[in-house]
Amino acid sequence: MNTQNASAENSKALAPGTQFVGTPDTKLVAHFLRRLQHLVELRRESGRTLNKEGLRLLDKVIYSTYMDCQRLGLGEAASIILHGPAGKLEASAQKGLLSN
Repeated sequence: MNTQNASAENSKALAPGTQFVGTPDTKLVAHFLRRLQHLVELRRESGRTLNKEGLRLLDKVIYSTYMDCQRLGLGEAASIILHGPAGKLEASAQKGLLSN
């Protein structure tokens, strides 16, 4: 399978309401986990400087990326990134993520 076909299959797998079929590509896995980590760090760092709408948008992007990770079978790793090793949400993100 060439790279274009693999990309097309991966993008189809992430369509809303579908599940990823097969083993996710290592680069794809790394991409989504890094993206989620970056977004969570951004939320933590900018939680006091963004207005309400900015925080809500960032929370929605975090949730969407988290759900992409779930569809790829990366739920456990994504939960650790989102909630931390102790299984608790960061205080700065807890209110925003739970209010959506």
